[in-house]
Amino acid sequence: MKITIYDWSTRACLEAAGVECDCSCLGAHHGQDSDGWFDRTGDVVVADPFGGEVFFTDGESAWVRHDGVDAQLVPTSATQLADVNLDPPFPSAPGFRAVDLPAHAEFVERFRPRVVSTTLALAWVAAGKRAAYVTDGGDLSGSVHFAAGIAVCRAAGCVVTGIDGAPIGQAGHGLVVAADAETHGLLMSMIRS
Repeated sequence: MKITIYDWSTRACLEAAGVECDCSCLGAHHGQDSDGWFDRTGDVVVADPFGGEVFFTDGESAWVRHDGVDAQLVPTSATQLADVNLDPPFPSAPGFRAVDLPAHAEFVERFRPRVVSTTLALAWVAAGKRAAYVTDGGDLSGSVHFAAGIAVCRAAGCVVTGIDGAPIGQAGHGLVVAADAETHGLLMSMIRS
C-alpha cells in the first residue's frame, strides 16, 4: 500500500513505530479542504509511536494496525473521555471559550476531560478510546495538525462539525468530533449555553 504522509512529523512517528512505507509529504496541499483529499493523495495515516499503533483510512473505511494486525475502527462514547484543546487564542470568545467547557456542570456529569492538541486525539475518537474532541479555531479542515485525523474520523463514522454545528470548511469555526450523534448533540448544547 502506498501511504501518503500529511506532514514530516507523521513520517517521523511512522518510522519510530517501525512502519515501512513509500512516503511522500502533502506540504503542497496545506490549507486545502480535506474533502476530495483522497482523489489527490490516496491513503492517510496517523501514527502513535508510543502505543505502537497506526490509524489509517482509504477515505471509505478506517482501521488501526497494531503488532501487524489490522482492525476496523469502531467509535464509541463508552470511555466518557473527552479531549479539549485549552490553548489560546479563543477566537469564538466571548460566546465560546474551550477552557470553560470542562467546568460546565453537564460536562463534569457526563465526561472525564483530557487535554490534548493533536491529530492523534481525533484518531482516538475514531478508535473508541475517546468519546469526543473539541477545539476552537478557524477552518481546521486543511490544517496539517488536523486534516489526517478528520479524514480517519469521517471514514470511521464519527460526527464531525465546527463548534457552531456547521460542516467544517472554509467558513468553519473550530472542531467538534464525537463518536456518535448523542455525544455530539450533548456537546453542542453545552457549547451553545
